[in-house]
Amino acid sequence: MRETRMSSAVGLVAIVLALAAFHQAPLSLTGTVRDAVTGVPLGGTAVRLASAGSIQVNDPRIQIADKDGRYRFTAVEPGRYEVSARLDGYLDGRFGQARPGAPGRLVEINASAAVADMVLWQGAVITGTVYGSDGRPRSGLEVASMKRGVEFGQPRLVPSGRPVRTNDRGEYRIFGLEPGRYYLLATPPIGGAAMFGTESDSYTYAPGVTDPQEALAVDAVGGADAVVHMTLQRRRVHTISGTVDQRLRAATGPTLVEFRLLSTRAVRIISASRDGSFEAKGLLPGRYKVTIGGPAARDAEGASAAVVIVEVTASDVSGVIVGPTAKATVRGRVVLRSGRTLTVAETDSVRIAVVPADRDAQPGPPTAAIINPDSTYALDVWPGPFVMRLVTRRTGWVITRVMQNGRDVTSGLDAGAGSDLNGVDIHITDTAPRLQGTVTDAPEGVGGCEVVAFATDEKLWKTGAGSIQTRTSAAGAFTISALAPGEYFIAAVASSETLEDPALLRQLRGNSARVRLSDGATTEVTLRCVPLPRLYAPSQTQ
Repeated sequence: MRETRMSSAVGLVAIVLALAAFHQAPLSLTGTVRDAVTGVPLGGTAVRLASAGSIQVNDPRIQIADKDGRYRFTAVEPGRYEVSARLDGYLDGRFGQARPGAPGRLVEINASAAVADMVLWQGAVITGTVYGSDGRPRSGLEVASMKRGVEFGQPRLVPSGRPVRTNDRGEYRIFGLEPGRYYLLATPPIGGAAMFGTESDSYTYAPGVTDPQEALAVDAVGGADAVVHMTLQRRRVHTISGTVDQRLRAATGPTLVEFRLLSTRAVRIISASRDGSFEAKGLLPGRYKVTIGGPAARDAEGASAAVVIVEVTASDVSGVIVGPTAKATVRGRVVLRSGRTLTVAETDSVRIAVVPADRDAQPGPPTAAIINPDSTYALDVWPGPFVMRLVTRRTGWVITRVMQNGRDVTSGLDAGAGSDLNGVDIHITDTAPRLQGTVTDAPEGVGGCEVVAFATDEKLWKTGAGSIQTRTSAAGAFTISALAPGEYFIAAVASSETLEDPALLRQLRGNSARVRLSDGATTEVTLRCVPLPRLYAPSQTQ
């Protein structure tokens, strides 16, 4: 009898262990990859499986989809995974992606056969020929695709996609672009033969202008080639001359002076004389960032902080002094709207940073400051105008206002070299308002609308936090949860452009809903999708 009981107990344990082993056994993941528009299976797609938040010896794993677009991973451990796909001619995709460039979702593998179907969008192409001012094709020029952006309330064109160079026939081809609206910039090397003449072919925006506001807008479509030819403009060249501060001259070897033409990637480097004097000839009109490089940057303390911005217009520029730049210090407290004290975990996960008004003029990258246990902070910043920024992954945490000694400075501060800005208190909330709703009447379906929320107070637009843009889902839904409490205009526009240009926001006010967002509250709104105002209407659609 006793042996029977022991035998039964052993059998029960064996069954339990067998069941546990069964449930912990490796699982599988299958799926199909298709064209997002046609639904055609995409055989040959490389599908990548990587565990989320951890690094393993066999992570990531890659499988190639068969001719029917199907793939299968076996012996997968339970957990959360990132699944992505890559195929020539298509944009890289991720599981759960609703549109090109949108974030994906993690796959939870805890069943015997998880499924993760994906779609890929064809990339867009812009191609053409660049001609010199003499009408001949130009080889070796850099051609960059750009999109409209806004920085500190000022519209500008920013690079989007990898630049390419023209071949021996002057031809260029930019591929792998997300469908959307682009602008093109062709840039010849600065200096060169221009050093011995009075004119040179200039950096030029398509189809042949030097003013970015007059640049041709090109609507690039996935799976199609947009053909855009360009002709370089010819402009007078000038000279920048000056002296490198003795503290920044190289102890050994040459002192190199770098001239970077802002808004382009063109760079010219020359050697200064032993006495620190320099003269750079053959420079096109434009805004230059002048810095020190070479051995001097390594030998001279603080050399990396030496930056001078020089504007070249219609004449030579002389007397430029390249010297060290001293940082300023910003100090203050972080104040929670609720009045409670920040916990240790919160101070460890929140940082205080700044956004400079002119990123190009910064001698180095901006830094971020920790919050001390007593809620104080101290942050070193480069001279110039800037706005305060909160850096955190905590949901619902936003800056509500910035005060300096009783004065509202939310819209920005200005730091002088070596100055101290004290009493800069940053007021934040950990329960930011939530704005959500739906969009109707989109010209090309509700999934093709951008929603922008912007403060009724124009002074806040340049802070970046005063306006936020998002895109609707395929069903026309949207959610914005990173705005401070206050009054806002909300508009929906049929466009893929950046909608934060102040001139554009002023036009949108008449087609906007006006709402007041309260701390911790959710506000619902229904919008109609309106056409893009003519401010950004393209002059050519490919």
